[in-house]
Amino acid sequence: MERKSWVVLLGVLVALLNVFDGIATNFGLMNDFIDELNPIMNSIFSASPVFFVCLKLGLSLLIIYVSFLVYKNSKDAFQNIYIIALVGVSCMYVGIFGLHVFWISQL
Repeated sequence: MERKSWVVLLGVLVALLNVFDGIATNFGLMNDFIDELNPIMNSIFSASPVFFVCLKLGLSLLIIYVSFLVYKNSKDAFQNIYIIALVGVSCMYVGIFGLHVFWISQL
């Protein structure tokens, strides 16, 4: 698979993991199964759970859009840096995914 394809693939992966995180976090917070550890997102959720989910969805769409722009318009050097950043974020979200699956499996 060529480098450009990884830009889009990893962007979509991060976006999907972000959506799952938003939905699972919303479910867990609404039912008092978990606490939100990110103070910024906790404040947003406290203000409006609907806005919290909409923000997560909007950020996911933004990730896909930016990844597409990088795919279409960026030079190889920047694409490499972007891919490294997406791999880091993907690893973080895979860990968060694992935590969500763990607590959901405990219900």
